[in-house]
Amino acid sequence: MCASAGAQLHLIEPLGFPLVRPGDVFVFGPESRGLAPAFRETFPPGRRIRLPMRPDNRSLNLSNTVAIVVYEAWRQNGYQGGA
Repeated sequence: MCASAGAQLHLIEPLGFPLVRPGDVFVFGPESRGLAPAFRETFPPGRRIRLPMRPDNRSLNLSNTVAIVVYEAWRQNGYQGGA
């Protein structure tokens, strides 16, 4: 998502610990440049996440990225779906 902006990103893999907790929020920046560095730095490095990508991919589409993150948050919080 922010690869083209030269943003420093931190990878957290879900290895038996929750990726999201009650009260967490997700902040997404524009595909073209990511979050402004000053804004990004307001979040502690240990609380930032990055979706792993193939090395030859420049970025992920923002709407696809949001869908992946929201789905994973729902999954980890036991969301059963609608209907």
